[in-house]
Amino acid sequence: DSEAALRALPALLGVAAIPLAHAIGAALGGRRVGLLTALLLATSAPHAYYSQEARAYTLLGTAAALAALGLLRFLAANDPPPPGGRLPRPGLVAYALGTTVALYAHNTAAFLPLIASLVAAAWWAGRARRDPRFLTAWLAANLPPFLLWLPWLPVALGQAQGAPTLA
Repeated sequence: DSEAALRALPALLGVAAIPLAHAIGAALGGRRVGLLTALLLATSAPHAYYSQEARAYTLLGTAAALAALGLLRFLAANDPPPPGGRLPRPGLVAYALGTTVALYAHNTAAFLPLIASLVAAAWWAGRARRDPRFLTAWLAANLPPFLLWLPWLPVALGQAQGAPTLA
């Protein structure tokens, strides 16, 4: 019931986001980029602020980082595509879990699977060997977050209709 207990989860999520940022940076540009990314997030004033606030913004950021890392790992595991058999799935599991949590954390996370799908489609279109298993696996990874978030869709649409406009 204390304020510290209320703020503990965002603080833990804020700390958990730092190694995720490192992993994303390392996946994109190597170890040094990963360390720099983690350093920038760890010293970011907005990140520290939201990590102390009892709101869902830190949960949103950490979940989105998990989804982004899952997407990057899935793309890396399929470059080049493995011959025959099943595609590696750990990245897709991380993506689906992160996307689902982000969707429940904040309505703006509805853009996360859209943007991730654009990235995945661009990556797939740029391959010399376009493996249809990739698309099947990607669609299958997006199905659980969509189905789990579907009951929340009427609430999100209602909130969007009642949102103030800039006029």
